[in-house]
Order: sequence, then C-alpha cells, then structure tokens
Amino acid sequence: MAVLSYSLARFLEILRKYPPERVQARLLCASDRDLAALLSTMEPADREFVLSRIGPAKRIRVEEGIERMRFVRMAPGQADRIAAHLADHIESEAPLGPASSHFRPHRPAGERD
Repeated sequence: MAVLSYSLARFLEILRKYPPERVQARLLCASDRDLAALLSTMEPADREFVLSRIGPAKRIRVEEGIERMRFVRMAPGQADRIAAHLADHIESEAPLGPASSHFRPHRPAGERD
C-alpha cells in the first residue's frame, strides 16, 4: 500500500467527515479534469471511494478522464495541489473554481522538453 501525501489524506478524510449530500454537491461542481487527474494517481480502493460519492453521469465523465490521463504528465506536486484545492472546495462556504489550468502531453521515454 502506498503512503498517502498529507493533502490526499486530508481530502479523503474530509470526504468521510462531511455529510454525503454536501460532498456530492461540491464534487458535482468540481472540474471533471481535476477529479480525473487526482483519481488517476490514487489506489483503486480510494478511487472507488471517491467515485461512489458522485452522480452516475459525472462518474462516467471522470472515468473517461482517468483513461485520458494515461497520455498526460503532471508536474511534480500537481496531484497534491489538486487534492488540497478540492479539500478546500468541500470545506469552504462557497464553491471554488478549478485547480488546474492545463496538463502537458505525455512524452515517450527518453524525450526531453
């Protein structure tokens, strides 16, 4: 089992702590891309836990986004920043905007920028 970063552990704890209705409402307002990026870095059990908190239509979009993340590379710490942003998004009084602006295409092994 992988060690969870502080931001990811906090995000998962908030999902468990807050009422399911609030969590679902905030996750439905969250960017599909942010959720897909974060979930693509998670263990399957944690990923399923998060996916179980969103509606069926959004779940399909996020799962499609997770599949697309195979072709994307994230900057170091990007998943932690998204996890922290989504945790704040759930805890805050007003929903926040998206955490990410763009991701770079995946590059073949050995290629450089």
